[in-house]
Amino acid sequence: MIPANPFPEEPGTYFLAYHLRASGEYRIGRFASAFLPEGIYFYTGSAWTRGGLCARLSYHLRLPEHPHWHLDWLKPHLNLLGAGWQVEVRAECQWAQALIAHPQASVPIPGFGASDCRQHCPAHWVFFGTMGGHHAWRKIVEETLAQLLDAPSGFWSGDIAGSMDESPGAGSSGAG
Repeated sequence: MIPANPFPEEPGTYFLAYHLRASGEYRIGRFASAFLPEGIYFYTGSAWTRGGLCARLSYHLRLPEHPHWHLDWLKPHLNLLGAGWQVEVRAECQWAQALIAHPQASVPIPGFGASDCRQHCPAHWVFFGTMGGHHAWRKIVEETLAQLLDAPSGFWSGDIAGSMDESPGAGSSGAG
């Protein structure tokens, strides 16, 4: 069960760690379709609008009726493993670049999640393969983001059995 309001209301930077349940061709908005292998993915973003991190992260825990962001198109196929954030910090690109620099990382869809990126990141959606199971996302954070000056300071861990099929509070703590 997801707590009523586990995220801060201040603005800031966040990451989401996901597990894509099956390899396949996926339609992703203007990207038409792309092949994505099963495994662990990270998405980095920022929340500087009304409601801050709470509003944005809560949004990512739901399936949108009408997909808007690149990530929305994949949510039906993802399990949310966890999230991390740093309030009052603009580090979305720094985090994306640190994740991409990991020796096991790759960018499966150039430009994904980075259409408004001002630092010319290859993407804000990074693939890590299976990395030894669902709990490997924490190791990735330790190896990449924890060493940064503006490293995540808050974390939420999802239920790996959960999926986007249920809304928050409806008996599932996973989403994405």
